[in-house]
Amino acid sequence: MTEKAGQPVSEVLQDDARIPESRHCPTGYRIGGVVTHINDDGSQVHVVMVLVKSLGFEGTTDRRWIAVPTWPGR
Repeated sequence: MTEKAGQPVSEVLQDDARIPESRHCPTGYRIGGVVTHINDDGSQVHVVMVLVKSLGFEGTTDRRWIAVPTWPGR
């Protein structure tokens, strides 16, 4: 993340030590959007939607979404 609550930050949300087999052979990642949910107690959770591009059947590009949650203030 490069910004939180209007303030600049430099924060890595997820850094895979290894790539799960379910992602096959990823060729790229793209952030598609971020959704914020505010709980009844005022706490928040952000979910970053990440598009994973990989090689598909007969050389086509396979695209799948993964959700990466993050909790501000933790």
